Amino acid sequence: MSGVKNKMAESESLVHRYLKEAVGIPLEIISNEFNEFQGNENQKTVFQITEEEPDLFAFSVLFTLSLLSFTYAAPRGYSENEFIPDEEWNFEYFLEGLNFEGGRLNYYGDYVSGRHMKTTIFKLK
Repeated sequence: MSGVKNKMAESESLVHRYLKEAVGIPLEIISNEFNEFQGNENQKTVFQITEEEPDLFAFSVLFTLSLLSFTYAAPRGYSENEFIPDEEWNFEYFLEGLNFEGGRLNYYGDYVSGRHMKTTIFKLK
């Protein structure tokens, strides 16, 4: 049982590490759009990390933004049947949405744990 607790502690410490790395990263907001249409909300934010080595923080930024999206996402339609109110964001959910395409690390989350995330995070250049 202590092995399971150690794994959980390691996972929690990684979560905190990624969050700490992402907090305070200098960003420049290029554009920020919010649209609402027939009860659907859409937020599109384009930003640039102004750090000299932004790729060093890519994993932390993707993890943190996906966590925020999960936190604010709500069930929609049939997904209410799969909704777990106190569910926490975890690495399994995050890793399921990671994709490496065209030399870029991206994240896409659709419905996760009954939440309507519809989140895409990718690098423009």
